[in-house]
Amino acid sequence: MRIFLAIALAGCSAATSKAYDGSDAACNCDDANTGDPNVNLLAPNVFLVNAATAVGDVRICFEPNADPAQPSDVTVPQTNYPGLATGASVFFRNSFKVRGKTLTPFAVSASGPGAAEYGRPTYSCSELATNPLINRIQIAPVAINGNGPTILALVGCPAGVGNVARCGPAFDTIKGNLRFVEVYVGGTLVNGSIGAFVVNLSPSVAADVNGGSATSHLGSLSAPCSGNVIDKSALTLGAIGPAAQSVMRPTAFDAEGFAVCVQKSQMMPLLVRSYAQVQTATDPASLPADLFGKNADFVFTIVGDSTVQSGPEAAHVLAIAFEASN
Repeated sequence: MRIFLAIALAGCSAATSKAYDGSDAACNCDDANTGDPNVNLLAPNVFLVNAATAVGDVRICFEPNADPAQPSDVTVPQTNYPGLATGASVFFRNSFKVRGKTLTPFAVSASGPGAAEYGRPTYSCSELATNPLINRIQIAPVAINGNGPTILALVGCPAGVGNVARCGPAFDTIKGNLRFVEVYVGGTLVNGSIGAFVVNLSPSVAADVNGGSATSHLGSLSAPCSGNVIDKSALTLGAIGPAAQSVMRPTAFDAEGFAVCVQKSQMMPLLVRSYAQVQTATDPASLPADLFGKNADFVFTIVGDSTVQSGPEAAHVLAIAFEASN
């Protein structure tokens, strides 16, 4: 398993990419051609993931400039304000603006500025950085590199919240350990097929595995640890395989799904979610057939806190779809 420290330009043009971030100038669209009309590289898109513990719904400022906090174009479900919901993922349309920079980001509560923004544009990051009424959540400095399909995940805990088991071995009660983990998603996609990766962004799930071996499965939930094995690893935070595992397109969305199992006296399920539950966590406005009907490689992304029993902070699974570049 490999950890790639990279964040990608999400771009090309509408004709060459499934999702366009508005910056043709920063995209080398020739790289999207493999020379085989049936085989495509994945579109170089970037997804933000809120895998942090105890920060709630957030907006993120990567630098104190005139841009709004990100994401500014996605509304938190069941609210009227923009932001990145707890345990959720969104397409990072403006990733090209932070590519290749070393930054000291911060987050703010997505709902915090809401009432003050009524009737005016959203606050810029320069305003949020200096407003004495805004509670800024500090995030460790990060060097954002670039190129390729990428997940950029906020992980860890803020100061004064949690412990090593929930937040990871680097947790410090005074400083916290909120940081970005950047995961490059490699490989190609054959027309008409789908593939599966697994990445763990939950420190508590990594602690549950405790350096041992976990297997990730897709298949019937009646015997979740007997399904098709798509990953076998220690679920180290941010680690991902170099290529997707080819899988069958799901059709039984309630009876089948994703499971992580660990060896005790026998193989025991650690986390089990149906395809329907994965779809709801990933894109609540969609349907399972819409999400899993895409021609894409799906990154089954483990987020949340395994010590929490219910709610958006509980451990769950996203299926982030990286579609073909053309």
